[in-house]
Amino acid sequence: MKKINSINYGGKIIGVGLMIMFVIPGMLMLINTILNFDVILMLSRLLFLIGAVILICFTVHLLIEFHQDKKVDKYYSKHRNVKIKINDGKYECGACGSRNIGPNDDFCNTCGCKYEQAEDKKPQEILDGNEK
Repeated sequence: MKKINSINYGGKIIGVGLMIMFVIPGMLMLINTILNFDVILMLSRLLFLIGAVILICFTVHLLIEFHQDKKVDKYYSKHRNVKIKINDGKYECGACGSRNIGPNDDFCNTCGCKYEQAEDKKPQEILDGNEK
């Protein structure tokens, strides 16, 4: 499963969902009190439902993301003193996140962390439930 990341658009989706669910239908209800058209009333109810669906879907999306983040955090907390293999045969320091680590390095040039062992598993693989 690919990692879900809602940075930079989570608040925007919530704002749009709330606007479609409450602000626009509220304005249409006010217009309906003046004009008294049944079409406006049906449109405001439809927009309320659309906004509710957007918020429910995004809530499920966020719950999945939070679950994935919890698994990734658990993985990194267990692997502080190891090199973590990333793409193209390169490694990342488990303590500071530096990616200037070679396959034969015994310590991190950035933070000085001494490695216990090389970790051959990529962090992305834990999202599939293949954690060692």
